[in-house]
Amino acid sequence: MLLLGNATSTRVSDQTVQNRLRSARLKACRPNVGIPLTLRHRQERRQWALAHRRWTRRQWNDVLFTDESRFNVSSADGRFRV
Repeated sequence: MLLLGNATSTRVSDQTVQNRLRSARLKACRPNVGIPLTLRHRQERRQWALAHRRWTRRQWNDVLFTDESRFNVSSADGRFRV
């Protein structure tokens, strides 16, 4: 049980809090730790895209893109969430 406030001494269960957050469509998320792209970064990305826009499927077959996503199946990872 969580103590809602010292002034009211109201007790609320964890499940009630989770239900209320879910009904308000609020979800936990990780804080953004990446730096925003500068104008130079954006320009260089555009130049790279323009230079590779006519690549054939065969050329793209030699490229591997990864998003470095992390998934935990069996336990929590201890990451901070907001």
